[in-house]
Amino acid sequence: MIEVKSITKQSLIDFEDSLFMLVESVDKFDAGKVLYVDAIVVNSSDPTDYNRIFKAVRTHYDPDVYLTPIFAVAYKALPYLQEHACDGITDLAKYEQIAKRVREIKVNVEQLYLQQQYTSSEEGYLYKLLQFLFTRDTPFTPIPNRFSRVNYYFPLLTDLLDDSEDHNAMDILAAGIKKGYLTEGKMFDKVHLCESCGSAHHNLRETCKSCGSVDLEIRDLVHHFKCAYVGPETDFIQEHSDDLMCPKCHKILRHIGNDYDKPSHIYVCNTCDDPFQDPGFTYHCVDCRDSKEIHHLQEHRIKSMYLTTKGKYLVLNGLPKKIERKSGLATDVLGIYDLDIFQSLLKQEQSRCSVTGGTSVLGEAHITDTGMNVLSRREMQILQGELSVTLKTYINEFEMVTSVNPYCYYFLLINPDEERKENIKDVIEFNLQNLIKSNVNKSEVVVEVDMKPLNEIGDDFEF
Repeated sequence: MIEVKSITKQSLIDFEDSLFMLVESVDKFDAGKVLYVDAIVVNSSDPTDYNRIFKAVRTHYDPDVYLTPIFAVAYKALPYLQEHACDGITDLAKYEQIAKRVREIKVNVEQLYLQQQYTSSEEGYLYKLLQFLFTRDTPFTPIPNRFSRVNYYFPLLTDLLDDSEDHNAMDILAAGIKKGYLTEGKMFDKVHLCESCGSAHHNLRETCKSCGSVDLEIRDLVHHFKCAYVGPETDFIQEHSDDLMCPKCHKILRHIGNDYDKPSHIYVCNTCDDPFQDPGFTYHCVDCRDSKEIHHLQEHRIKSMYLTTKGKYLVLNGLPKKIERKSGLATDVLGIYDLDIFQSLLKQEQSRCSVTGGTSVLGEAHITDTGMNVLSRREMQILQGELSVTLKTYINEFEMVTSVNPYCYYFLLINPDEERKENIKDVIEFNLQNLIKSNVNKSEVVVEVDMKPLNEIGDDFEF
């Protein structure tokens, strides 16, 4: 407890079985001391205080620090971003609600496989995000932020990335969806980012199609009913009179609606004098100062996202080891293949369906069970073999099965109808759960089966 006593400018709140750090000044905030507390309570209405705390905590190398819950003391002036980026709101007198939330998060953190080695920084960021979503058990929801280069704050990811890399958050989320760790929810906005630097801060302008100038003037078109002449209003203006005179028949236009109307308008470039009705549209990036036509803007959809069963498996068991991919499969059974062979056959079936209009589907069976984590490697291999054989018994002889690891199985159904798909889904979930419960002590197994038509998974689908 020496480290706890050395915390300066922070108060320690001992509430029931939890220890909270009350932060009222961030001048000497030390994220390393967070390791000794269960949560942080920030007593400030200054957004910069929260930004500094989020950055210091979420970028720490230790999962017990970067997954620490952060709460805000309720203030009317507390900005929307900081309020929603925290794990909850409290006051300085009542801690029951946040203490309950801290216990929930702590239970989830204790289940995690605390991965420390990653093949790339992007893989590490994605893994930490999946951990964060699992421990919070809430959807991933971007938060509007006018200070962000992309106009949104992405929980955890924004803190991990430099300001100039904000746009990479969307690439990391796309990778999570592609790998099957995340699934998309409701779309609630779009952002359009500069092709050169990924910024959402740009001005849209009408421009001259001839010279590219933005110095344009809008002029009304005048239609003279009697002689049918149509031209810009400047053609009708007289030098020494306020009356409009038709340049074609020299009649005075007195009453709009009776003598003439203004059916439309035109643009006139003050640089090259070209008139036109349809200007070009360009954007000028405030950050990199690049200017391009607006079709070069990169559109990104802003959606809520959810952790999938595959994503839960990843954070509970760590990144898969390649040597485990083939170790437990019963490949001596007809229709059960190693992953590489399964992928080749799957691509062949995709090609067949694209030509014949077939309706074959790829099924995924994901298993979540912390009880399986205590099994030895040999026991896991045996269980993986039994599960793959059991799964194969529920499909036709000419259909096939593979497994990525003991928790994840794939199967191919050839042109099934809807009734068969529903029946197989129910049978697989029910029977695999029973098989695991009969082999694993204190099992709390959940089996989830999902099926996708082959024409929806794409040629670059990753297992």
